[in-house]
Amino acid sequence: AEKHKARFMVFNTSRSQSRTLSEDIEFNGETYPVNARVDADFKFDIYELAYEYSFLKREDYELAGTFGVHYTTLSAGLKAKASTSNGTLTGDLNEEGSVDLPLPVIGLRGTWGLPHNFWIDAGAQFFALSIDEYDGNLQDYRVMLTWQPRKWLGLGLGYNLFRVDVDVDRSGFKGSLDWQYDGPMLSYSAMF
Repeated sequence: AEKHKARFMVFNTSRSQSRTLSEDIEFNGETYPVNARVDADFKFDIYELAYEYSFLKREDYELAGTFGVHYTTLSAGLKAKASTSNGTLTGDLNEEGSVDLPLPVIGLRGTWGLPHNFWIDAGAQFFALSIDEYDGNLQDYRVMLTWQPRKWLGLGLGYNLFRVDVDVDRSGFKGSLDWQYDGPMLSYSAMF
């Protein structure tokens, strides 16, 4: 029976929003004044590489400990055009900032077999870290119902709650990220 597994996962999300500011905002050394019309872009990418060790494995269930790394990239940008900012700007503003956050995680994952090649797959990962310019934690909770029509192919529908809370204090970037994603998730898995 296989006791060792490697897993790779990619998740990304992006969001854009426009708003007229009700107060001054300072971003990346520029002040965006009250009443300016601002376009904000936000992009969040997560790459996970994990090792799993099955310490309890039977034909219809498995329990495994996991250890891995979540490499997270966050980028944000603010744009304001003088022509659409109610006379508050003399020129256009366009600033961007980004930070990469490598965070190791530990966790627990279980799978339970159901009739007709269906499986319940549930997992939890967590890590807290405070070194140099990084201070934060990451939490990732998932539950999936997966249909496994072939041993190497899986299609799933589930729910994911992902939360990251990180403070960064380094030259070129200083800030906090308190971000949570929760909602439905579709998955495709291939094993080889």
